[in-house]
Amino acid sequence: MQNIEKTIQSILKKFEVKDEYEKRKIVFWYDKDKTVDTEEELEEIRIALAENEKHIKLHILNNNFFETKKLLEHDDKGSNYLIYSPQAERENQSNWLLDIQLYSSRFENSKISDIKSEIGIEGYDLDKFLEQYVKFFAKNKRVSDIKKLYNPDWKEDKFVLGLLAVLTKSPTIDQREIVRNLLIVSLDEKDNTIWQAVPKPKACVQIK
Repeated sequence: MQNIEKTIQSILKKFEVKDEYEKRKIVFWYDKDKTVDTEEELEEIRIALAENEKHIKLHILNNNFFETKKLLEHDDKGSNYLIYSPQAERENQSNWLLDIQLYSSRFENSKISDIKSEIGIEGYDLDKFLEQYVKFFAKNKRVSDIKKLYNPDWKEDKFVLGLLAVLTKSPTIDQREIVRNLLIVSLDEKDNTIWQAVPKPKACVQIK
């Protein structure tokens, strides 16, 4: 992990505020990108949470769903918990902890979470979309350019137009303007550098 202290502080911020219905705080962290590299780092996080004034407990979720559910809903119903999983979150139909997650919080520590934070994207509806096009954001300027265009109402279709607007240097996501700026470069696909750079899932070509 590049900056474990920053990660710890970000985790602790999740426990600072409780919603009205919360008697204690439960935060789930699905570390699918394996940002925690070693057992030593995980232990450092555990110690920092335990020493915090909120006495946060770290619980490892690793295919022990029944044990975790029993812990949170029967054995210990009062403590604050960070539930850490080194795996990706399961689909809803096979996630035994979905009911608990619905009244809990989420922590993210990944490239996608950094992109969302920079642009100002709330929630998780666009996560899979952003993962598909993550290479598009390899250049920091593209993140800042999308931020200027982004609207919280965007769904995937509008976000695709946003990506194209950035590539064509269009000030809005108007389709006619995007197409016009695209065709001005060249009518020949092979000679059109912007067309060649149009983002494709998992394989976005960078403009040189």
